[in-house]
Amino acid sequence: MTDEVLQQRWKTYQDAWSDVTIEERLHLLRSVLIEDIPFSNPDDQDQGIERLADSIADFQKSTPGGYFRNTLLCQQHGQLLVAWTLFDRNDVPLVNGHSYGTFDEDTGQITRLAGFWKL
Repeated sequence: MTDEVLQQRWKTYQDAWSDVTIEERLHLLRSVLIEDIPFSNPDDQDQGIERLADSIADFQKSTPGGYFRNTLLCQQHGQLLVAWTLFDRNDVPLVNGHSYGTFDEDTGQITRLAGFWKL
């Protein structure tokens, strides 16, 4: 998968974290993730797109209008590493973090996600 394609897929995933309807969030997630995706972060560990969408909805409740900007995205052998900054709705940076994932090199679907940050 080219870096450009992977960056677009990751952007679609991150767009699901923005202030969108649940229907739009599920549509975005299903377009780039496997249905039973395992995911983890400092606050949560679970599996499945529906559960991830619930976790994202909780994030939007606690950080209304929050969004991410990437500072690095690299890949190797079906793995990706992303460095990002979380901003509030007023463009104030809140936290820096990293996400690690795996993806199917044939389909491009993301198959595992893990987020790392410290508040």
